[in-house]
Amino acid sequence: MLLDTLVGVRQVKPVASADRKVSDVKHVGTYDPISEDCRPDSAAMKMAASILGIEDPAQHYDLCASMVQLALQVAKHNFRVERLNKKLTLRIARRKREEESAAASETTQPLDGTSSTHVEHTEKVDNRPKFTTLAAKEARQLADIVHKKPGTRSKQWRWLPVVGIGKSFAIWAQGPLAHPLVKLHLAEMFSVLLDAGICSPAWNQASVKWETLARHYGKSHIGLSFKLSDADDAPRAIMLNRSHSEKKLLIEGEIPDAIHDVAVTGTAVRGKEFGLSTTLSQAEMQKYISLLSSEDSEIDIEAWKESVASYITAVASRCVLTERAVLVLLAGGYHPGLGKAPILFTDYTQNSIAYEQDKERSAAIRKKLKISLKNLDTAVEQLDAVDGELLELLLVAVSDKNMDAVIAIAEQLPSTKIMFDDAQFDHLLGWGNSYYENKVAAIWKVANPLQQRLQLKRWIRLRTYCGYIVALGNLCRCRRSTTGILRRPVGAA
Repeated sequence: MLLDTLVGVRQVKPVASADRKVSDVKHVGTYDPISEDCRPDSAAMKMAASILGIEDPAQHYDLCASMVQLALQVAKHNFRVERLNKKLTLRIARRKREEESAAASETTQPLDGTSSTHVEHTEKVDNRPKFTTLAAKEARQLADIVHKKPGTRSKQWRWLPVVGIGKSFAIWAQGPLAHPLVKLHLAEMFSVLLDAGICSPAWNQASVKWETLARHYGKSHIGLSFKLSDADDAPRAIMLNRSHSEKKLLIEGEIPDAIHDVAVTGTAVRGKEFGLSTTLSQAEMQKYISLLSSEDSEIDIEAWKESVASYITAVASRCVLTERAVLVLLAGGYHPGLGKAPILFTDYTQNSIAYEQDKERSAAIRKKLKISLKNLDTAVEQLDAVDGELLELLLVAVSDKNMDAVIAIAEQLPSTKIMFDDAQFDHLLGWGNSYYENKVAAIWKVANPLQQRLQLKRWIRLRTYCGYIVALGNLCRCRRSTTGILRRPVGAA
């Protein structure tokens, strides 16, 4: 109401103090006394007086004028926000047009240095829908490096750490909690990789510590391509990430035991210990492209929960993770390689809109799973605190219905002397201040016998640990009175 009475908010310009007359400045306040809207007989002043219950605005000029001046500031901010929204809309539309034109030009260019059969296959798939997802664009950049083609490269690859170990990601994307666009990203990425011949056994992923290898290959960067040895026919490796000391490499052919005496590790290497394969062959990649590209059908949540119930119990009874945390992992609510909410668009606004539009669907799924947003965050905190590679292997083992592997993986995850169910863990998390301390790590630490000489560098940590010890004591007394015994890991004495 008051905003509607203001006179030309966009035309109001500040007046320099030197141009003001002393006679004009009769009242002291945060408002501009020469503004048309701040004159006692203006419509804005009368409306302000009416809202404040004052008959004559001149009698309470300072109060009414201050209210009008505040309304003027609000109106100006509204105008700026409206103008910013228009600019953002135009920018998004322009970027979308540029992406579509770039995708169209990329799909019409043949790959240099490829075999005739590869060129024929490329011609066949030119009629398919244009791939415009972030994952597909990054996959094209990788394909250019593999085929030694010039081209632009992103400063950071957010989706390419999937390459070479795609099985756990394909399983995760099909979970009910995963964002629907994740399936589209992976389907388009797999299509580009399959077209470029980047799949197992031709290419596999491994991890290495770069400090020693930097002496041989120099500073690390995204897309760095190098030979594994000095031999002319030595296989190549391409760097997929640069943000961690342990670099992910896409290696041509079989994964070696070491590169220049630096041990090679990674999900694919550790999977052999449990008899699991995390890589995707051409046939497997084609199968997952079909599964991920199919129209979304409503998942029977109760039937799904029943199918994974035995695996959830097997894991939660052998490690620190609660049943809810394991459920969130298997339901697609978290992946250690991409986190809880993977980046779907490089533009922040587009990314926010994508997740905003999925709120209703995800809320309905959480309701069926009986998981609140707070429960989801608590589960993600737990999953974040354990070995990500073991969690990836756990997804593969459950998908393969390999209970022996599930149990073996769970036994390698951290465990505590005292174990908690979800309600007890939530109760403990309600104590303390997470700003000062990782509460999940603190709870797990005090659930085991503490060291005789525990070194705490800050008094806040001492307060946190003491508080959790007291909370655990109270919890244990309650559990003894109700159950008579503490829940312990399977096989514990």
